[in-house]
Amino acid sequence: MYPNKTLLIITNTPLTSHAYKTFGVNTTYKGWKIIYWNILPFINRKLDEEYSSKKLKLRKDKQHIKINSLFDLFKEYKNIPDNFFYMNGVENVILISLLDRIL
Repeated sequence: MYPNKTLLIITNTPLTSHAYKTFGVNTTYKGWKIIYWNILPFINRKLDEEYSSKKLKLRKDKQHIKINSLFDLFKEYKNIPDNFFYMNGVENVILISLLDRIL
């Protein structure tokens, strides 16, 4: 479970060292729990496989969750508290607009 002050950031970028610094993954902000959902594998699996196969140094962090399927999306959605804030950092994709409606 997450604390009361939760910020969910939806991205479509893999967690490279540059993205790790840019997003501020694993930093604390006065009691806020910040969670990142990477939905690139769900939107474009082929592009995600290209990132993985290029031997990029992808980092792993428990706050940066990779959403591979609709099942993963619903599983993570159940873990979010009732009151939370979210930011959508993904371009216009129909699937993302549906996700915005749900959130």
